[in-house]
Amino acid sequence: MAQPDENPGRGATGTSKFPPSGTRAAGAAPATDGNQPPYGARPGTHPQADASSGEALRANSVFLGFAPWIIFDVVASPGTWKYAALAALIAALVLNVPDLRRGSVKILEAASLVFFAVIFVLGLVVDRPDLMWLETYAQTLSNGVIAAVALGSLVFTPFTEQYARESVPRR
Repeated sequence: MAQPDENPGRGATGTSKFPPSGTRAAGAAPATDGNQPPYGARPGTHPQADASSGEALRANSVFLGFAPWIIFDVVASPGTWKYAALAALIAALVLNVPDLRRGSVKILEAASLVFFAVIFVLGLVVDRPDLMWLETYAQTLSNGVIAAVALGSLVFTPFTEQYARESVPRR
């Protein structure tokens, strides 16, 4: 009775024109898939991993886009919403300076700049009795603006697509 072949596709002798997986032919260069450093290279020395600190910082740009909103939500209360708006406006300006210089402001970043500037100016200009509604509902209003930006951006270009285009290679 014949025994089943232990090496399917290689014939009875176990030879093949391809070396077994995990090995390479003598003199052959190591194969890379474009995402892995070549065999023997130190981790972190991949050519694509040599991003400047500014580019590495922008890799978290979705979080940075939400940072002013998070700051406002954490700091704001009925008595501190003006300070929260100022802190969020400063954070939005500081985090968006590179994009402002390049002229590539994203929807979420533009909304944060406009919203917090308007809220802060309202707090400075309008009397407190006229702003009791804003003092009471500032956090709810900010969450509604984020929701409106997210849903409104679906009509044209989702705001997350702007961040994804920066972090994904063109090919």
